[in-house]
Formats: sequence, C-alpha cells, structure tokens
Amino acid sequence: MIIYIALGILLVVLALLVQQSVANEIAVKKGYELPTNRIIGLVPVFGLIYFMKKPNLKDTSEAAIKFAYAPSVLIKSTLVYLGIIIGTVIVLTPIIVLAFLSLQNSLLVTLLTIYFVLLTIFTYHSLVVDIARKKGYEDAFVHLVTLLPLIGLIYMVVKMSRRELASFFMKKDDPNQVDVLKIILVYLFALSPFFGVIYYLFLVPKKRNISNSAILKDFSFGNIASRILVYGEITLVAVIVIVPVIYIFGLAFSNISSSIPNTIWPKEPNLKALYYLFDKVFLEYHVKNSDWNTDQ
Repeated sequence: MIIYIALGILLVVLALLVQQSVANEIAVKKGYELPTNRIIGLVPVFGLIYFMKKPNLKDTSEAAIKFAYAPSVLIKSTLVYLGIIIGTVIVLTPIIVLAFLSLQNSLLVTLLTIYFVLLTIFTYHSLVVDIARKKGYEDAFVHLVTLLPLIGLIYMVVKMSRRELASFFMKKDDPNQVDVLKIILVYLFALSPFFGVIYYLFLVPKKRNISNSAILKDFSFGNIASRILVYGEITLVAVIVIVPVIYIFGLAFSNISSSIPNTIWPKEPNLKALYYLFDKVFLEYHVKNSDWNTDQ
C-alpha cells in the first residue's frame, strides 16, 4: 500500500513539474518572461490553459508554440525531471533518516552538521567559480578566495601599492589620519563568507563580453537546486567514506576500557589505549612471535 501511495505521489509531482516546464516555455515564446510563470504553471490544468489563452506578444508562429508540448519535448522533460526527483530522494532520504535518529545520538548530530557545512562550502565555491569564469577569471585565486578567510584582504594589500593603500585607508578630509571605520569594515568584509561572490559579482571588471543577465542566471532556483543535488551526493559519499576513518583513528586516543565513544573525535584525547596495548596485551611480544615474523 505504501509503495502505491509513494508511486502516486511521484507521478503527481512529475506531472506538475513537466506541466510547469511546458507552461513556462509557452509563456516565454509568447513574450511573458516573468518569474511567476513557473508558479502559475504548477497549478494543475489551469496553469497550462492560462498561458495557452494568453495573447501572443512576440508574433511567434503557432508551430513554434505547439513544439513546446511536442511528444519528443515532453519525453525529454519527463526524463529530466524524473532524474531530478530520484536524485532528490537519494540525497534527502539518508538526511531525513539521520535527522530522525540524531534526536537521541550526538554522533549523528555531528555527522549532519559536517554534511551541511561541507555541502554549503562546496555549493558556494562552485557558484563563485562559475561567476568568475563567466567574467574571465580562471586563476587559482578564485578557489582560494572562496575557501580561505582573509585571503581577499591579503591579496588586496599585496597587489595595491603604498600610495593606493594610503589613499584608500586615509580620511579624505585629513590625508594624515587613518580611517579606522573603513579598516574595520574592510576587515569584516574580507572575513565574511560571502566575500568571494561579492568580489566577483560587483568589484572586478569583466574580461569577457557577457551580459549581466547571463551572470545572474547562476542564482536561478534551478541552477542552485542542481548544484545542491550534485554536491549533496558528492558530500554524502565523502562523509560516508572519511568520517569512519576519522572515528577509527580517534579510537586510538579514547579511553575504550570504559565504553565505546559515541563521538567522532574523543572529547579528552589521551594515550591510555596505546599504553594498555603495550603493557597489558604485550603487543611487542606477540609481533615478535607471530608466524610472519619468524624465519621459514
């Protein structure tokens, strides 16, 4: 029964997504390029009929409009949105399960925190790199400015001459006095996690002939959602692979004689486990007398 309900929900969501895609395509071809197109298109049946009856502002041919709901286009849209739904389920299912279990387990809370922090960093990094690439900046500094704090401030201090720094940080009405407020604001701005996107979006000039609308497309819902899905899966795999290794390594510095730790890294690391291994278990003696260490 649950399977049929889930399948029904999947088909309804898939149908609505395909409908809003077709409705938005018809609206654009008729000259209605509004951000509310997709919202209206999600209304069952009405969303599609609404744009079908709208007057044609661009004098687009009837054949071009009908192509928006041609069988080949519908099949392509269905497959694309089906993939997005499956990817979303793959990403969200482990998160929801972990969130439910983490209510009583501090280890899972830590895992979820690590996951969302890494997901945010990776998604933000890819967004800034894409904006910088569109404007013609593809050097290593793009990656550094999004991943390391204060790199932007250091870069500015190194690149600017003393005269430029003096004119920038000194008061205009009194060139011999430092503008402390401006220094604090620049420092906080460079320390901000949004420094990279602000820097490449507003501060640097374009090296390529590209419109502002093409750059701002990176902030569209579809673009952000696709990035979250892609990096969500990558981050999930990274957490699954790396965290157990860190946990096992942390066991060597835990007091496992009392209980097995339920945190990724021990709160009070110590070497008691290693002392116990050599003093009580006589590891050195067993290694010397093992089969692989004896002459054949």
